[in-house]
Amino acid sequence: MGSRKGFFAVKIMIRKITHHRPLFFLYLTVFINMIGFGMVFPLLPFYAKTFNATPLEIGLLAASFSLVQFFASPVLGRISDRFGRKPILVFGLLASTFTMFLMGAAQNLAMLFVARCIHGTIAAAILPTARAYMADVTTKENRVAGMGKIGAANSFGFLFGPAFGSLLVGFGGPHIPFFAAAAVALFNAFSVFIFLRESLTHKSETLVLKEGMFNIVRIIPHLRGEHGLLFFIMFAWAFGMSNNQVAFPLLIGDKFNIGADHAGYFFTVLAIVNSSVQGFLLPRIVGITGEKGAIVGGMFAQGLGLILVAISPNVATLFLSLMTLAFGSAINRPTAEGLVSRETRTGQGTTLGIANSFESLGRVFGPLIGGATYAINGMFPFFFSAALLWFLGIVAIQSLRIKRVGVK
Repeated sequence: MGSRKGFFAVKIMIRKITHHRPLFFLYLTVFINMIGFGMVFPLLPFYAKTFNATPLEIGLLAASFSLVQFFASPVLGRISDRFGRKPILVFGLLASTFTMFLMGAAQNLAMLFVARCIHGTIAAAILPTARAYMADVTTKENRVAGMGKIGAANSFGFLFGPAFGSLLVGFGGPHIPFFAAAAVALFNAFSVFIFLRESLTHKSETLVLKEGMFNIVRIIPHLRGEHGLLFFIMFAWAFGMSNNQVAFPLLIGDKFNIGADHAGYFFTVLAIVNSSVQGFLLPRIVGITGEKGAIVGGMFAQGLGLILVAISPNVATLFLSLMTLAFGSAINRPTAEGLVSRETRTGQGTTLGIANSFESLGRVFGPLIGGATYAINGMFPFFFSAALLWFLGIVAIQSLRIKRVGVK
């Protein structure tokens, strides 16, 4: 009897929280989802090597996630417009539970590829739907702040995920973080089902899937548009970071004999620097240099960090190199995205969708080229990405025409 009273007391307390702060569980959903994702993401190259995967196959494995997500995102977005945000979030988290378990139980590389592709499709149902939920419940005036909180919850989750993953590897081997991530996703699904209220009040009467299924058709005409250079900058940013995310674990394993039980801590450093710069320093940097200066400086710092990672002689300098990389990355990407939004007079959603498509393409080609070039020489992926960033940085100096605005 007492336990039932305790259960109802907890339930009433949580309902009070969600009544006064209806977005509490949305932020918690995003936070927990990224903890689970971060547990396994940095460890994937090490896990794939247990199945004797080559660097090229590891690159293909990483790229497959973004490739299927590229096509799945608009489709699942339309489904959520028709059936609501909450059902898609619950479905995505339950399916993520299954795919994480499938990856942990994989017996061969083919099974790991299948699970990874399914996971990429499912991932398109979680964070984009959470953003759509935020758009449903916020006004135009406070929507940017709301989206920022979604991004903060996402980044904060990544602070913990990689470190937890590395700790779990030490307890039971490389498959344990996948099972732990499955448990996290299952808990998340139940919390959403029980406590998160539906946000969509006017659902679409019909379901049209053919539009947006092939983003590539939509993005080609924009290569020569007014935002073309900014789109290429976002592509280069994603290319460099996803290239590094494949090549870096291979490099530290081959060069410093660092395994999966410690690799996650390096990605935690990336997350700490990234969130600190974006949360505190970025407005001041833009206020001093202007948007163009911030983008160009960020691209050169990101490229420099990549080269320093490749040539680092010891672990201490490797950490400093990663901090340089994270600093440039934290300046480059949000400033470019902000400029795309600011310079767009109409069709904000469409233009930002195109920008995200370019970023997705960068995440497809980055791991592919990273894996292929690492097989030739371990330094090539980092040099190649740095060269692309610096080339576009030079182009931006000459071509990017931005009116400087005041920053409060």
